Amino acid sequence: MKVLFTGASSFTGFWFVGRLAAAGAEIVAPLRGAPETYEGVRAERVRWLSQWARLVSRCAFGEPAFLDLIRAERFDVLCHHGAESRGYREPVFDVAAALSANTRDIAEVFALLRERGCKAVVATGSVFEADEGAGPSPRRAFSPYGLSKGLTWQTLKYWGEALGLPVSKFVIANPFGPYEEPRFVNYVVGRWAKGEAAEVRTPNYLRDNIHVDLLAMAYAQFVTEAGAGGPARRFGPCGYMETQGAFAERLGRELAPRLGLEGRVVALEQTAFDEPLARLNADFIDAAALGWREDRAWDALAGFYRQQGFGWTAKSPSAPAASTEPAETPLRTERPPPPLTYLQGAIDVVSHTQVSGWLTDRMGANPRFISVSVDNSEQGALRADLFRKDLRDLKISDGHSGYRFAFSSPLDPYCDHVIQAVDRDSGRSFGPLPAVLKRLVGAEGSPFGGERDVCAVNVGWAIYEGDKISLLLEAYGRAAQFGLPEGDAAVFEVVQRTKLEHRYYQALGIEAVRTRLTVRPHDPSQPVAIRFAEAAALDPGEQAVCANLIPGRLPDYVAGVEKENMERVSGPGEQAGRFAAGGLATAYRIDALVRLHFGRALAEFGRCLDWGAGAGRVAAPMARIVAPGLALTATDIDVFNVEFGRGHYPDIDYVEAPFTPPAPFEAGAFGAIYGVSVFTHLTESVQVAWLAELRRLVRPGAPVVVSVHNDYAALLAAETQPEILTEIVKRGLSDIVPDGNLGPKLREKNYYRATFHARRYILETWTREFEILKIYPCGNGSTQDFVVMRAK
Repeated sequence: MKVLFTGASSFTGFWFVGRLAAAGAEIVAPLRGAPETYEGVRAERVRWLSQWARLVSRCAFGEPAFLDLIRAERFDVLCHHGAESRGYREPVFDVAAALSANTRDIAEVFALLRERGCKAVVATGSVFEADEGAGPSPRRAFSPYGLSKGLTWQTLKYWGEALGLPVSKFVIANPFGPYEEPRFVNYVVGRWAKGEAAEVRTPNYLRDNIHVDLLAMAYAQFVTEAGAGGPARRFGPCGYMETQGAFAERLGRELAPRLGLEGRVVALEQTAFDEPLARLNADFIDAAALGWREDRAWDALAGFYRQQGFGWTAKSPSAPAASTEPAETPLRTERPPPPLTYLQGAIDVVSHTQVSGWLTDRMGANPRFISVSVDNSEQGALRADLFRKDLRDLKISDGHSGYRFAFSSPLDPYCDHVIQAVDRDSGRSFGPLPAVLKRLVGAEGSPFGGERDVCAVNVGWAIYEGDKISLLLEAYGRAAQFGLPEGDAAVFEVVQRTKLEHRYYQALGIEAVRTRLTVRPHDPSQPVAIRFAEAAALDPGEQAVCANLIPGRLPDYVAGVEKENMERVSGPGEQAGRFAAGGLATAYRIDALVRLHFGRALAEFGRCLDWGAGAGRVAAPMARIVAPGLALTATDIDVFNVEFGRGHYPDIDYVEAPFTPPAPFEAGAFGAIYGVSVFTHLTESVQVAWLAELRRLVRPGAPVVVSVHNDYAALLAAETQPEILTEIVKRGLSDIVPDGNLGPKLREKNYYRATFHARRYILETWTREFEILKIYPCGNGSTQDFVVMRAK
């Protein structure tokens, strides 16, 4: 690979060229001046460059000599690392002049390169450009110099796209190492050499400092891959992502002992904040795969400073490679540097249930012990001896260096956590810095991201006593601010209003309120609508899940429903009032959601299936009150309630359902299907089978409305059964807990489960059979959401 490299005399350019040469690249490095015109540390760098590259004097980018060079030779890659930087710290830095110098005759340069067979351009960017790196928004350019770099990149990108030449971007942050101009590390070492403490005036700035040799290795690999062809890409490798105060302390730990210095650091109170508080790269480097060793990089840096007499007057150059042993220069004290234990490892996976990765030592096959801590509290230790083929293939070790540490129970889902793994014997950390694990509840991208924009009202329970109904309403989100229900059918009176206190709602900022009402219907023979004036301002979907309809008195169809029938459906303690009121309210909302999303009432879709009807809690009010005349078929796996339904509801076709498909119906037999609290009880394999079967049973385009346990239900259950949370984090679903209510009463004792889904699981897997139109949080009570779907 032949490389045309601009900006080779700069600190990073010098290292990049060295690593490219070590990788076997042939390098031509045009310089703005002649080698003899350079002074100081730059002259030292140019002296080394002449051993690695062919230098071309007085050949600035875009000038005639540069164009002649491209016409005369063929290059595989242009590494445009050079940039106008004179006076880059000055607020009067000339942005326009810098842009002009960086992109002089760019169109002709690119056209000639493409004509001559160049495969790629690799531009060097800076994390201090606008919209680069990670940090608080808006990510503005740090300075006029940063602005010029950003404009340069946009220009290169434009002409690359216009002329069909892939232009990749390699973004650097804060490299440090041998042969650098006097900057922060030089200042710190200089203070220590005088026996003084290094004062850090901006200790709060969060920056990304990286060993220049590691950066150069990553750059050489990046350029090699670009030269092999392929699309343009971007890479911004990160190093020590920490505050400048923490980085200075790191220098004290790593560099000062190697130099025989005390290495005191004093963090002053930061008063100047003229730069962004945080700016970091975010792409990790697999240092082990590159063959880079952190301890030898520190050795080389210490050796460089010893050669320089703790200053910058060059005495005898040494090759700038982290693998080079430090020069044999006496230390300023008789104290020898401390012995070093070479470790390499990584934390690959961090979750609320486990930490995994690998760790090995200098011998490459000697298992180490790892200590894992959470929030500075040690959780335990384990031996890193699991076999990993990737480690063996990369010759990092014999492969027996992996580890996996499972927490005794999932970490608190409502808090952020700091996870750290260290080598137990040396106490040294490895891999990335301690990982910050974001809370599961409410954090962006988490399994329990949670719906914050909730608006729903549900019937909690109802007790019918003479001419009045004692009613409990549960309101969530904006609905918690509603006033009294209104309407001409009844008189409403508030008895008690209680806020539902739970960490889930607090974490998401959702208000949840339970209101006890006394309802006195004017005509008990007619249903009572529970509506609110505030609902008029809601969107139609929210209106649907905030509207409830309850019987004015206990309806005739519940007269023969026994306690056993109800409890097999709703659990112990169910009573007739709640069974009747909750069933009618649910049927009313299902029909309202179908009307909203499909433009027609449920009864207008022809034959309908109540999948999992039980004792007719929803089926009876659906057929007799909400959608009279509806051709309704009801199925259930519970033979006890199927037999009850056949004898009690002659207007509903009750059919026993098998535990697994197929159901005894022909394909496309139904125009609509609804299922309340069925997917809340099926194992993953069974529900996948039933999803396909429901799709077979319903006609294309038909409405399908089902309920699922929501995040709140899962987290509530996980408080006493943490394995639920473990499974959801791993799989997106938990089906491992048997249902203790109906399950033991069925023929197949282990069939019925307490099943919980993460929202992402539903969106990723159910869409194979159905188009998900909307998921309504708390649409079917505090613990269940409604999922409205259209058959594909």
